[in-house]
Amino acid sequence: MSVHFEMDGEIGIVRLEGPRGNPLPDPVWCPPAELRAFLEDERVKAAVVCGSGPHFCVGADLKTLEQRISSDLSGFGQRLAVGKDLLDVIWLGPVPVCAAIRGSCLGAGLEIALACHFRVAATTSLLGLPESSLGLLPGLGGAVQSGARLCRRAAMDLLLSGRMVGAHEALEIGLVDELAPAQDVERSATQRLERLVAGRSKAQVRAVMEVLCVLETKGREAALLAETAAFLELARAPRPSQPG
Repeated sequence: MSVHFEMDGEIGIVRLEGPRGNPLPDPVWCPPAELRAFLEDERVKAAVVCGSGPHFCVGADLKTLEQRISSDLSGFGQRLAVGKDLLDVIWLGPVPVCAAIRGSCLGAGLEIALACHFRVAATTSLLGLPESSLGLLPGLGGAVQSGARLCRRAAMDLLLSGRMVGAHEALEIGLVDELAPAQDVERSATQRLERLVAGRSKAQVRAVMEVLCVLETKGREAALLAETAAFLELARAPRPSQPG
């Protein structure tokens, strides 16, 4: 698995690239410092995460996963912890991130998508958390993230049944936010972000993300203080004149 960083105007592109289906050989699918540096790059106002080829990510490389669990379970647990920190680089990062899902988005692949703030899926895509078929549950935050984003019934269904859901059902239960034809899914994700940040300065976008991050990590009182500080900082900066 390799990760390529690209720019499309002010939208950064994080592209997963590997053998067929982009399987993950390791929970740490990208050096955290590289991903953080890209999202913090001053050129980036928002970012899309997508897969190369016809699939987003089919999940962990099962053969490698089983070998590593059997040979060094404790060490693999440490890699899972780093992998969760890597996903927090997205969820708690400085810019809005949208997953552009084409084809299969399963297991660890769906966990990556759930770490993004928005998800646009191709109408032909399949999503799921099939770890239950191995007697496991998701290891990169999938149980927590699905529980936070879906109703409890839908989360339990995905986690315990391990079944794959089609794009339209995924939209129904809130697993994705928008559907698009497979050939247009990356463009649709980019356009969604462009509409979100159009006319907003990078400083404004990053201030909003920072306040939301503080709310999640430090609580309401700290977030209120961060909000005031961000408001005053933005108020000091010149603002575009309003029409009329």
